[in-house]
Amino acid sequence: MLTFLEVDGLNCPIVVCDWCGKRIEKAGDGNCEWYIDEQAQPVSGKAVDHIGRPIAGILFFTHKYCTRPCEKRNGFSQSRDLDAFLFELEHNCPFDRDRARQMSDLVMRL
Repeated sequence: MLTFLEVDGLNCPIVVCDWCGKRIEKAGDGNCEWYIDEQAQPVSGKAVDHIGRPIAGILFFTHKYCTRPCEKRNGFSQSRDLDAFLFELEHNCPFDRDRARQMSDLVMRL
């Protein structure tokens, strides 16, 4: 899951393994997984959008060593190495690195 860790009063975004609950320290150590079947159901029950259609875009993050047991339990149908997923996300949703760095520096000073 994507979440925040409080460090010195600041909320720092991190990735946590949805299987073991521990932080994924390096992108190369993790995977991103998701359902592609519109009828697939996460463990917590069927997820639906605002008009009741099944959602197939729920992302799960796991350590590479947690992937197999998590897939066995939940039946994920697609996955990517986390570093490849982040690279593809940046390609599909480009951002200005300099501006992002400035915004991040600003927040870190608060």
